[in-house]
Amino acid sequence: MAHLPRLPALVFAFLVVHVHAFPGSGAAPLPPTYDGSMCSDSSRCGSFDIRYPFYLANTTKVITADNTTYSCGYTDLKISCRDDGETQTAIIQLGQFTYTVKNISYEAGTIIVADPDAFRNGGNYGCPIIRHNVTFGPEWLRYTGSYDNLTFFFSCNLSKDELPGLHDYRIDDCPGFSNSPGGGASFVFSSDQLDATREHDLAEHCDDVIAVPVLRDSLARLSNMSLLGSEYGGVLRNGFELAWSGKMAGACYQCEESGGRCSYGQNKVFLGCLCTDEKVEAPYCSKSLRN
Repeated sequence: MAHLPRLPALVFAFLVVHVHAFPGSGAAPLPPTYDGSMCSDSSRCGSFDIRYPFYLANTTKVITADNTTYSCGYTDLKISCRDDGETQTAIIQLGQFTYTVKNISYEAGTIIVADPDAFRNGGNYGCPIIRHNVTFGPEWLRYTGSYDNLTFFFSCNLSKDELPGLHDYRIDDCPGFSNSPGGGASFVFSSDQLDATREHDLAEHCDDVIAVPVLRDSLARLSNMSLLGSEYGGVLRNGFELAWSGKMAGACYQCEESGGRCSYGQNKVFLGCLCTDEKVEAPYCSKSLRN
């Protein structure tokens, strides 16, 4: 029997980390100055400008006191730039998994990402298999109001009498799709198609239940929701939208208000304020509009 996703179906990894306090005991201090190139107004990865509060993975610097790294930007907004021949792909990590960046809007404060598994089975036309929920900490990212979700039930062992009522939701005759070695039928539902009773009953007969966020507009563009079982791949490939916090609280807020940029360690602790004169101050830049 599969375990049901928690309601709502999207899973958050709430990490018990205090991220806004200036470092106390156990946190290595930053050097008094920093390399200004790590706070470049804009770096390029593929078709995207990468700028604060995002940062490129190769721009972090090492704190020699404890050999840890620090960034010019928010810890979880690290972008890795992958070379794919003549192109580059921007990658961000959410929890334990990486996602392909499809769009960044600095004006709206939003980012659209897609699970790379969505592009693997059947290429751009088939039905991919995603075997994990989406998890991320609450410090910097959140879902926007544009999301819906698809819930997948994999490898379900049902009697012939139980299958007819589920025919419209079955993943069948779809390029690239295959069940686990256990066999059985697999199904996909939008949130409007899945009530608590059906979810519970199906989970009793299925090996895996996975909830995946998607763009609501992508679902709305399907000509016929009864075709979801063969056309959901396109919805997954369009990704889902997250928003990042425009202004942090505490020390980081003071830093940004003074014209500086917040530096964090990889443990999500605020380390200092990177000022425009390439000096490191705390908690804000003294030569600023605050004076």
